[in-house]
Amino acid sequence: MEEKGKLMDNATDARIEVAGLTKRYLRRGGGKPVVPVNDTSFTVGSAEMVVLLGPSGCGKTTLLRCIAGLERPDEGEISINGQVVFSSRRGIFVPPNRRPISMVFQTYALWPHMTVFDNVAYPLRCRGADRGRIEASVMEALSMVGLAALARQYPGQISGGQQQRVALARAVVPRTGVVLFDEPLSNVDAKVREQLRAEISRMQRALGFSGLYVTHDQVEAMAIADRVALIDDGRIEQIGAPEEIYHHPVSPYVGSFIGSANLWPGRVAACDRERVTVRTSFGDVQVGVPAVLPAGWPQVAPDAPVTVMARPEVIAIGREAPSAVNGFAGVIESKAFLGANVEFTLLVGKERIRAAVPRSDIAASEESAWIGIDPKNLVLLSDGRAAAGQ
Repeated sequence: MEEKGKLMDNATDARIEVAGLTKRYLRRGGGKPVVPVNDTSFTVGSAEMVVLLGPSGCGKTTLLRCIAGLERPDEGEISINGQVVFSSRRGIFVPPNRRPISMVFQTYALWPHMTVFDNVAYPLRCRGADRGRIEASVMEALSMVGLAALARQYPGQISGGQQQRVALARAVVPRTGVVLFDEPLSNVDAKVREQLRAEISRMQRALGFSGLYVTHDQVEAMAIADRVALIDDGRIEQIGAPEEIYHHPVSPYVGSFIGSANLWPGRVAACDRERVTVRTSFGDVQVGVPAVLPAGWPQVAPDAPVTVMARPEVIAIGREAPSAVNGFAGVIESKAFLGANVEFTLLVGKERIRAAVPRSDIAASEESAWIGIDPKNLVLLSDGRAAAGQ
């Protein structure tokens, strides 16, 4: 970890702890309640960035708003920097303005009548900081986001990307050590989004704040996170490092949401210490057994229902069978050049399979081709949902 910057030098123990958190909403006119946060527990460690990832309506924003104090949960407990800010059991609810956090909003939330300097200075003035500290801290924060020269401009005079940098500077200047991000890059174009992702990661490493970041963009999540918490229907399906989530998902849902994945349901035909044979709709697939079984690896027994996952980039394609094991004949339906890879969709039996290869001279459509997959590059998943480790 890089040495912490001046802005956060008194907040190196910052963290978030959430235990058994539940939030319910009652529908108008009766019916079952909506539960966007359902018995959720996790932590954000010191100087760690955790990203809450999931589709619209999964509950990630409601969870963030509960931690910020903008929503009052029904059950559970939240601690920030060691301070309990909500406890249903103890009857504690600390309002948002008294929680030791900063927040970066999706809509920037800048005061249009205030200069860039005054927007960033606002949380310090609310805390009664003296003029000398305000001047030094604000200019340091603006320098870190490359906006020191625009301190006297107004939000309406700068671009959307620059406005988001102002919002980021305002979030780090109070030295809370904990920053919440509510989809902060959804309103900027792709190029600016990429730049701001790098800016947020750089500042987080330099300043050492603990961050909780909400997004539905998996690329954004993988680029920024120390750990990703993938949420579905109010629950954390899996939480772990981006590499772990990508290569060792605990369920078909996680495998299909993160990156591209071929998912083939089937039943175990045979198994031993080295391989599991799974009978799928297009033939028997051999899956290598890892030396150390990952969290999502199911209990296997003859005729047990399982799902085989293959990332497109692990599938070889050629005019002849690329391998003696897991070689299947198919017909090419489409071919797309995507820069780093050429992506094929093939019909193998009745299954559509995607393969991504660095280059290929195979024609675009209706040509016969073979696919081959190394058993060690396949992942075996339970047919249902696996419990996520917290």
